[in-house]
Amino acid sequence: TCQSFFAKDAIIETANGATIVFTDEMWNSVFDNYSSVQWSPYSIIPLKIYNTDPASGVTVTGRETRNLKDGSVWDKELVEQFFFNLDGKISRVVQFEKNVSK
Repeated sequence: TCQSFFAKDAIIETANGATIVFTDEMWNSVFDNYSSVQWSPYSIIPLKIYNTDPASGVTVTGRETRNLKDGSVWDKELVEQFFFNLDGKISRVVQFEKNVSK
């Protein structure tokens, strides 16, 4: 289901500086190491300004909790910028993160 929202070969720029190109093959296994993933958005702020470049984007702030099959937990507050192509598919994501205090 997630793949249907993304353009072919969408680029993800992670908070740790890595750049990932999501190929069709990657989608088949992207969640294999997770027992669950929870997304909790705080707000969505549109970036599209009327009568400008037809591609658009949004900034989303929220929290993501990944429970991995090895028992570890990845828990972060995120600011993510999602950029869309002319077909309305996500073509690029730029991510910033903060560890959640325990």
